[in-house]
Amino acid sequence: PDVDHVERGERGTTVLYIGFELADDTKLSQGVFKNSDYGILEYMEKIYHETKHWSPHSYELMHHYVAIIVLKLLNSQEVDKELLVGRSLDNIARYIGANYKDNLNTRALASLAGYSYDHFRKLFFKKFGVTVSDFILKKRIEVASEMLREQKYLIKEIATDCGFSSVAQFCTKYREIKGISPKQMQKNMLENEQTIEKDKYSGKK
Repeated sequence: PDVDHVERGERGTTVLYIGFELADDTKLSQGVFKNSDYGILEYMEKIYHETKHWSPHSYELMHHYVAIIVLKLLNSQEVDKELLVGRSLDNIARYIGANYKDNLNTRALASLAGYSYDHFRKLFFKKFGVTVSDFILKKRIEVASEMLREQKYLIKEIATDCGFSSVAQFCTKYREIKGISPKQMQKNMLENEQTIEKDKYSGKK
């Protein structure tokens, strides 16, 4: 509604409308974008699924899926390839941020971005300065630290919620990144909060 568009379909066709705006002067060609040419049906169906099974992350996921569709359409256009690569990798980074607890792997993410495994690894490292695995681990540790700070989760709950296969793996990886165990970090955070609270009432700064 209120947006120029073309409808083509047969009787009984189910139509899902997706609206988006490009942030720069890049333009999409006019016409019908067939799934056989662009491979967009999978992501249209994912968006439709989110509209029927709404969750706290649905908006973010739908934004991500629309971005993938746009990238797939833009990949066929005569546009700045470096710009497209940057967009694609930023999109993958957002996807990792929304799905860090899942069993993510470099090969699947490369396929999602539309690159070969080796080429994707090189592009990702060039942009972010870390491997895909380290990027995922960093995100999981970041979320785990926030959960530790809240002082209301068991270590095993944090391990599960952050996508680690076991408490042992979580503790090992956390110590590698932070230099101390999750339990000790949780204790340190609690002691710091208690000190701040105590100083607040004692007048110390």
